[in-house]
Amino acid sequence: MAHPRFLFRPYMKKKLLFMLLLLTGALATLNAATEKIRIMTFNVPHGNIQESDGNGRNTWENRALAIQRYMDEVKPDLLGMQEPDRTVLASMLVGMPRYAMVGTARDDGAERGEYTAILYRTDRFYCLDSGNYWLTETPDVHSKVEGSTHFRIATWALFEDKASGARFLYTNTHLSYDTPAVRQAQLKIIKPHMLELNQRFGTALPHFFTGDFNMGRAEDNYSYALNYKLLMKDMWTTARTHRHYQHGTAAYDGGIDYILATRGVSCSYAQWDNRKRDDGFWLSDHDPLWADVSFTTSAEDNARGALSEAWTLLDSLYDYTKNHIKLITSATQLSSDGVEPSTPLSNVLDGRTDTYVHSLYSSTPPAQPHYLQVKLRRAVSDFRFNYTRRNHDEYGPADRWQDVLITASNDGQQWDYITLLHDFADVPLRSYASDNIALHRPYTYVRFSVMHTPAEKLRNGSPQFSLSEFQMYENVPQETSERYATPQISEAADQLEALIGETGDALAKGTVTAAQVTALRQATKALSQARREALTPICQPLSPACRPKAVYDLSGRRVSRMQRGIYIRNGKKVLR
Repeated sequence: MAHPRFLFRPYMKKKLLFMLLLLTGALATLNAATEKIRIMTFNVPHGNIQESDGNGRNTWENRALAIQRYMDEVKPDLLGMQEPDRTVLASMLVGMPRYAMVGTARDDGAERGEYTAILYRTDRFYCLDSGNYWLTETPDVHSKVEGSTHFRIATWALFEDKASGARFLYTNTHLSYDTPAVRQAQLKIIKPHMLELNQRFGTALPHFFTGDFNMGRAEDNYSYALNYKLLMKDMWTTARTHRHYQHGTAAYDGGIDYILATRGVSCSYAQWDNRKRDDGFWLSDHDPLWADVSFTTSAEDNARGALSEAWTLLDSLYDYTKNHIKLITSATQLSSDGVEPSTPLSNVLDGRTDTYVHSLYSSTPPAQPHYLQVKLRRAVSDFRFNYTRRNHDEYGPADRWQDVLITASNDGQQWDYITLLHDFADVPLRSYASDNIALHRPYTYVRFSVMHTPAEKLRNGSPQFSLSEFQMYENVPQETSERYATPQISEAADQLEALIGETGDALAKGTVTAAQVTALRQATKALSQARREALTPICQPLSPACRPKAVYDLSGRRVSRMQRGIYIRNGKKVLR
């Protein structure tokens, strides 16, 4: 072993500095994560399609089933569509229960005509914001550029991965088939809008751009799509490996459908699939294109992911006392993005199942997804809710809540993701009582956005819904919760809560660091370890060490030492 004085030699100082830099880099690597996404672009026209086989089977009803089976095979995380109308989207979403959509129709900005919809996995992503604009110099006005036969629209969305915290932007469109000059004019609308979105939400955010561009790679406008304003690259041509159903891995530059992404995104694999399926059905008159893409997450992304993991662990340590004090006492606390005038919101508080509320359908609803919003009289951190669907044998099951996104706010403007409830009420079930919904910090507004209903009767891109009764109740954490089971768990939980607050504040201020994320993750692991140690059986069954030891349940009664679930509580070995 070297003498300590050798550490002060100049070359040793340089070596120590080099080792410190390596360690710092290693710590940064611990926080570097890779977000992997499967993204698809697919032109799916509405109605029947003609095919050379002439078998007459490719009605939309048959195609819808074939497309649903195909989507179940590929399982894209994100899907940019071109040409679907409301009927196409509704029937697709019925067979894709873990997907929701954003987008409006191009002919009226609501429901008439074709969409450039973006479908996304609701079990993985939360849509933070979205919008649409026409491809003209007056993008907020129903209009078209000179020379364009049809109205053209673009749909955009800001997504966040619920697990990793990664955020990214996505724009989807359908360019004109008329002339290169028209397409160039439309690209000169889209690319500045994409740049503005990055400047608004984060210049470093990855941005995906998909669509039917109605041009090949030899057209000058291909360079516009890649290089104008916001620099991008083609996922098909830059993929490490790609395969075409007919040409295999050989070079193939055909097709008019594209998946582009900003420079920080890489593509490990891309594939063109055949529109004609083995069973003879034609999915479309376009071949679908999908790609496996990835990008390195930021410190902010990692902080959001670490916070989500920490909160999930803390939530699991609590048990709750249910009280019956109503949090909604007046219909003035309720609001929505649009309800039918004949079904006032007060109907959900009257205690009657023969009255109900229905989302707006007699005129075009506003933004989507459609929601029920509650302004609480005081801020709460935990609640549960009771829901009763409409008491009608046909419309009740068809328009009941199925998948519901819960968000919360303290100003009614900035909404935080809380959770998504999947299939929370079966068709035969008229009423539903939720488990505890943990908000993590006090909120005064809670919004219930209906992502899916069984019938999927789309209104302005979102399913219409109905309900008969609705109420919320506050839940109170019990002092006997596992959170306080042992001094070790309590201490680890206290430390984790403190770091959650520090990391959350730093994230809100834009000053979060990799070191803070590392500390938060380590604290989460420490709490998990404390919990595992507390729940570890005292000894192995039939071991001699077990024989002299007595084990007691929480009421003090002696129980068999062979039972599992033993942990330490206040220094005593007890059965959970």
